[in-house]
Amino acid sequence: MKTELWERIDGRERAATVGPRRVLVGDVVAKLEAGSAPIEACRGLDLEPIDIVAALGFVVLGPTRDGPALIQERPRRQKLRHALLVSGVPSLFTKMSKPEQLALAAGLLQIHDFWDDSHKAAQTADDTGETKVSTYWHAIAHRREPDPGNASYWYRRIGKHAVFSPLAEAASELLKEGDVDPSLVRKLIPSSGWDPYAFIDAVSRQQIPAIIAQKIQREEMRLLLAASIS
Repeated sequence: MKTELWERIDGRERAATVGPRRVLVGDVVAKLEAGSAPIEACRGLDLEPIDIVAALGFVVLGPTRDGPALIQERPRRQKLRHALLVSGVPSLFTKMSKPEQLALAAGLLQIHDFWDDSHKAAQTADDTGETKVSTYWHAIAHRREPDPGNASYWYRRIGKHAVFSPLAEAASELLKEGDVDPSLVRKLIPSSGWDPYAFIDAVSRQQIPAIIAQKIQREEMRLLLAASIS
């Protein structure tokens, strides 16, 4: 059985499916938008909670999509809010602690642009002791606010994170695609791996083509959302 988050998805774009019954990803999201309780969506569509997260992530972070804007925007799927809160999809992960569920909620809310709710969930998770991913979602929230100084503060609290290495690898290819100045690339990806502070600065100064920076952020979010349920 597939266990990795993004391995739950088969196919691409409108034809993408999830779960043993190969339910269309769009149908999963539409069911939640229509007000179906996440637990009922799981039962009715023969899905596991991780399948729901994969579907919710794919419609924003799929490989052919650009991902959320660098600066927060109004949510495009307003009706998803209740499904993304900690009492919704995250609560299906019964083996998680409440702080871990809050951290997952912070991620789902952030990628769908419910900025205030995401920030609150990340702060609450951090206050109650979850630091593996909530601190990272908190940093992303402030980078997108945009508040570079506050984002840097939260990245300092993260230290070196497990997603930095694969993120550096993905970013390297995207920076080549964007024909970014080699000296800037070396700042972003030093020998030690990914430098989140250099990325904050480069985004603030618009030193990277916006679409390339947005795709790097998408890869960062894909990696962190997977880490949020591992």
